[in-house]
Parts: sequence; structure tokens; C-alpha cells
Amino acid sequence: MEEKTVETAENVIVEAQTDTQVMSYQQVIKHLIANGCKRVNSCKIKNINCTEKDNYVMVSFTLSSPIKGWVTEDNGETYKEGMTNTFYTSLYAIAGCLKEDEELAWMANSILEKPSALNLILVGGTVDILQQEFAAGETIRNPFSTKVDQEGTEYDHDVIVNHVIGFKLGKTGMRMADKLADKLLSE
Repeated sequence: MEEKTVETAENVIVEAQTDTQVMSYQQVIKHLIANGCKRVNSCKIKNINCTEKDNYVMVSFTLSSPIKGWVTEDNGETYKEGMTNTFYTSLYAIAGCLKEDEELAWMANSILEKPSALNLILVGGTVDILQQEFAAGETIRNPFSTKVDQEGTEYDHDVIVNHVIGFKLGKTGMRMADKLADKLLSE
């Protein structure tokens, strides 16, 4: 099997075999934690907004308690380390996380088809995240992606990337998930 050298999001060089051997979701989480990422568990979700971008759907989470982040007070002119109640991720990251949870995996494809359902199902629940810090100019790549030749993103300021790694539904979310399941079963 052909081997390729892959630079991960932590800029650590690892050998990966193409097409057959990739790290599992749990192995990526363990690797990120071992390389300094901070785990933040049970962040209460107050609101979710979805915004269509050119090639993905951006999802913003509003949390009931602040987490560490880089914030701006001048519309993006400058950034400083502080606390924020908002973090951003992609719809695909959320679906990928859901697919790894044996209790929630069934709804991942439905969420991809109707992102507005996220607000009904996840608000009132909790999200677990891994915070990964990057210095200005450092290339950021998705550590959960299986693409070998993945393009990276660079920022002109320090940034904290929040990787969603788990969800727990609240009472309303459980009710809405049941309704979604009923709808899917009646189709």
C-alpha cells in the first residue's frame, strides 16, 4: 500500500496509508488532547444560527456560559484573547459528530438536509468541544478530515478552533428528535 506523509492540524508529521488506514474519530480526539487541546464539556446551548456560505453551512452556537476565545471590539480590525459566548463550526462537522454517537447517528443525514432543525433539536442541550489554539499565520487543517491533500486556512491573528465532539439533548431536543423519527418512519 502506498504511504503518504501528511501534516496534521498540529503540524506534526505522521505517516498515513492511503485508502486503508486513517485514525478513527476517537483516536483523533485522543491525539488532539495529547497535543495540548483543551476539552470543554457540557456547554449549555442557548441558540443556534445557520448561515449558508459559498461551499459550506456555517453554524454559530450561542452558549449560556462563556468559553475562551479571540474576540474583537472593532469589527475585526484587532483581536484579543478573552471570553465569548459564541463559537462557529460547520454543518458537516456537526453531522460527523452525530454520526459517531450511536444514539444520535440516525439523525445526521436529516440535519444535513434541513439545518434549521438544529435549533429545535440541540437548543437546551449541551455540546462538548475541544479547543485548539493556533498562532497567526499558522495553517489550520481539519484533523477529522480523511482528505490527504486538504487545503488549509490561515489567519492574520491568533485563533482558537472549537471542534464539536459530542452532544447531549435536552428535554425539548428529545421531544423534537422523537418527532423527527416519527416523520422519517412514516415516509
